[in-house]
Amino acid sequence: MKYLRFVPIVLILVSCKNNKHFPDYPVFLEFNITANAPELAALNGFKEFTKQTNANQRLGLGGILVFHSIDDKFYAFDMACTNEQKADAKVRCDNLGIVVCDSCKTQFYVGDGTGYVQNGVARYPLKKYSVYYDASLQNIIITN
Repeated sequence: MKYLRFVPIVLILVSCKNNKHFPDYPVFLEFNITANAPELAALNGFKEFTKQTNANQRLGLGGILVFHSIDDKFYAFDMACTNEQKADAKVRCDNLGIVVCDSCKTQFYVGDGTGYVQNGVARYPLKKYSVYYDASLQNIIITN
Protein backbone atom coordinates (compact mmCIF):
# COMPACT_ATOMS: atom_id res chain seq x y z
CA MET A 1 0.00 0.00 0.00
CA LYS A 2 2.86 2.40 0.74
CA TYR A 3 4.26 1.87 -2.75
CA LEU A 4 0.98 2.73 -4.45
CA ARG A 5 0.95 6.17 -2.87
CA PHE A 6 4.55 6.83 -3.84
CA VAL A 7 4.34 5.84 -7.52
CA PRO A 8 1.75 8.47 -8.62
CA ILE A 9 3.78 11.25 -6.98
CA VAL A 10 6.93 10.19 -8.83
CA LEU A 11 5.08 10.10 -12.14
CA ILE A 12 3.73 13.61 -11.62
CA LEU A 13 7.19 14.98 -10.82
CA VAL A 14 8.77 13.33 -13.83
CA SER A 15 6.07 14.54 -16.21
CA CYS A 16 6.33 18.15 -14.99
CA LYS A 17 10.09 18.16 -15.40
CA ASN A 18 9.86 17.20 -19.08
CA ASN A 19 7.19 19.78 -19.95
CA LYS A 20 9.31 22.19 -22.05
CA HIS A 21 7.35 24.25 -24.52
CA PHE A 22 10.08 26.47 -26.01
CA PRO A 23 13.66 25.35 -26.64
CA ASP A 24 16.56 27.09 -24.92
CA TYR A 25 18.82 29.22 -27.09
CA PRO A 26 21.94 31.06 -25.92
CA VAL A 27 21.20 34.54 -24.60
CA PHE A 28 23.63 37.25 -23.56
CA LEU A 29 23.03 40.93 -24.20
CA GLU A 30 24.75 43.80 -22.41
CA PHE A 31 24.16 47.45 -23.21
CA ASN A 32 23.97 50.95 -21.81
CA ILE A 33 20.52 52.57 -21.99
CA THR A 34 21.83 56.09 -22.57
CA ALA A 35 24.21 55.10 -25.37
CA ASN A 36 22.41 52.18 -27.04
CA ALA A 37 18.71 52.26 -26.18
CA PRO A 38 17.50 55.72 -25.10
CA GLU A 39 13.89 54.67 -25.83
CA LEU A 40 14.10 52.46 -22.72
CA ALA A 41 14.54 55.51 -20.46
CA ALA A 42 10.80 56.21 -20.69
CA LEU A 43 8.18 54.12 -18.91
CA ASN A 44 6.45 51.81 -21.42
CA GLY A 45 9.46 52.21 -23.70
CA PHE A 46 10.74 49.19 -25.57
CA LYS A 47 13.61 48.14 -27.81
CA GLU A 48 13.89 45.18 -30.17
CA PHE A 49 17.37 43.68 -30.57
CA THR A 50 17.41 41.52 -33.71
CA LYS A 51 21.01 41.75 -34.98
CA GLN A 52 24.25 41.06 -33.17
CA THR A 53 26.47 44.11 -32.85
CA ASN A 54 29.44 42.19 -31.39
CA ALA A 55 30.72 38.61 -31.20
CA ASN A 56 29.72 38.15 -27.54
CA GLN A 57 26.01 38.80 -28.04
CA ARG A 58 23.53 35.93 -28.16
CA LEU A 59 19.98 36.92 -29.03
CA GLY A 60 17.95 33.75 -28.52
CA LEU A 61 15.86 32.43 -31.41
CA GLY A 62 14.06 35.51 -32.75
CA GLY A 63 15.90 38.37 -31.08
CA ILE A 64 15.26 40.02 -27.73
CA LEU A 65 12.49 42.44 -26.82
CA VAL A 66 13.21 44.63 -23.78
CA PHE A 67 10.26 46.43 -22.20
CA HIS A 68 10.38 49.13 -19.48
CA SER A 69 7.17 48.66 -17.51
CA ILE A 70 4.99 51.26 -15.83
CA ASP A 71 6.22 49.92 -12.45
CA ASP A 72 9.79 50.92 -13.51
CA LYS A 73 11.09 47.37 -14.12
CA PHE A 74 12.79 45.98 -17.19
CA TYR A 75 11.62 42.72 -18.75
CA ALA A 76 13.14 40.76 -21.62
CA PHE A 77 11.51 38.20 -23.92
CA ASP A 78 12.45 36.18 -26.97
CA MET A 79 10.87 37.74 -30.04
CA ALA A 80 10.06 34.33 -31.56
CA CYS A 81 6.39 33.41 -31.14
CA THR A 82 5.90 30.37 -28.90
CA ASN A 83 3.32 29.02 -31.32
CA GLU A 84 5.51 29.26 -34.43
CA GLN A 85 8.95 28.67 -32.82
CA LYS A 86 10.80 29.99 -35.88
CA ALA A 87 13.38 32.77 -36.08
CA ASP A 88 11.45 34.54 -38.82
CA ALA A 89 8.06 34.45 -37.03
CA LYS A 90 8.67 37.46 -34.80
CA VAL A 91 6.50 39.38 -32.41
CA ARG A 92 6.21 43.17 -32.54
CA CYS A 93 5.54 45.44 -29.57
CA ASP A 94 3.70 48.69 -28.93
CA ASN A 95 4.16 51.11 -26.02
CA LEU A 96 1.23 49.60 -24.11
CA GLY A 97 2.98 46.27 -23.72
CA ILE A 98 0.87 44.46 -26.34
CA VAL A 99 2.93 42.16 -28.54
CA VAL A 100 1.58 40.58 -31.76
CA CYS A 101 3.04 37.72 -33.80
CA ASP A 102 3.61 38.62 -37.47
CA SER A 103 2.62 35.12 -38.56
CA CYS A 104 -0.23 33.69 -36.42
CA LYS A 105 -1.43 37.07 -35.04
CA THR A 106 -1.43 35.85 -31.43
CA GLN A 107 -1.37 38.72 -28.92
CA PHE A 108 0.81 38.59 -25.83
CA TYR A 109 1.10 41.04 -22.93
CA VAL A 110 4.56 41.97 -21.61
CA GLY A 111 3.70 45.05 -19.53
CA ASP A 112 3.50 43.04 -16.31
CA GLY A 113 6.55 40.89 -17.06
CA THR A 114 4.63 37.68 -17.82
CA GLY A 115 4.36 37.65 -21.61
CA TYR A 116 1.04 35.81 -21.30
CA VAL A 117 -1.28 35.06 -24.22
CA GLN A 118 -4.09 37.62 -24.45
CA ASN A 119 -5.70 36.39 -27.63
CA GLY A 120 -4.86 33.90 -30.39
CA VAL A 121 -3.70 30.37 -31.05
CA ALA A 122 -0.50 30.23 -28.96
CA ARG A 123 -0.78 28.10 -25.83
CA TYR A 124 2.28 29.36 -23.97
CA PRO A 125 3.58 32.79 -22.92
CA LEU A 126 6.65 34.31 -24.53
CA LYS A 127 10.03 32.98 -23.44
CA LYS A 128 11.27 35.27 -20.65
CA TYR A 129 14.89 36.05 -19.85
CA SER A 130 16.64 37.35 -16.73
CA VAL A 131 17.38 41.08 -16.61
CA TYR A 132 20.05 42.64 -14.38
CA TYR A 133 19.84 46.42 -14.17
CA ASP A 134 22.45 48.76 -12.70
CA ALA A 135 20.62 52.08 -12.20
CA SER A 136 23.75 54.04 -11.32
CA LEU A 137 25.44 53.18 -14.64
CA GLN A 138 22.24 52.71 -16.69
CA ASN A 139 23.51 49.28 -17.77
CA ILE A 140 21.40 46.22 -18.54
CA ILE A 141 22.55 42.61 -18.84
CA ILE A 142 20.15 39.97 -20.16
CA THR A 143 20.84 36.23 -19.81
CA ASN A 144 19.03 32.93 -19.66
